[in-house]
Amino acid sequence: MIPEKSSLKNSEKFLDSVVQVLESRDRLLKVKLLVFVVAGQDQLMKLLRCVDLKSLESLQVFNLIDTENYEDLYLNFDILEGCALFDLHVTNFTVSSKLSLLNHIPNLIVHMDNVHCEELMNFKERFIHSNYALTIKSFPTSLDSWLLSDSQTTLVTV
Repeated sequence: MIPEKSSLKNSEKFLDSVVQVLESRDRLLKVKLLVFVVAGQDQLMKLLRCVDLKSLESLQVFNLIDTENYEDLYLNFDILEGCALFDLHVTNFTVSSKLSLLNHIPNLIVHMDNVHCEELMNFKERFIHSNYALTIKSFPTSLDSWLLSDSQTTLVTV
């Protein structure tokens, strides 16, 4: 179900109002849990720039546009590099950030665009020494072809 244009505009106006209030403050918003719905990268960045990422522990991002084909809807989370986030859940978006920028987040539930072999090996090492679960929706069927390619378009849910 795709929202009507008026619904999208109302949501954009609401988010703009929230961002305007947050920007009027002299300091960043300190929250531990942030759950919000966005239509894309611009809205995500507007909101995250107003939040103290050092105090943020859990972030959940949902797509405003309810669609089954979200592989072409990308979000970049490079801004989260090095933050103390414990949970990152992204629903109905594809994450374009490198796994190496997000692998410090223990509870990571995302749809990745590309995962390079080296990143996966580093993640594996970190994963072996942890108590977390890994779920993979699809994976290459041939290890040889996977190791020879420069970038992986395999979709991994972590």
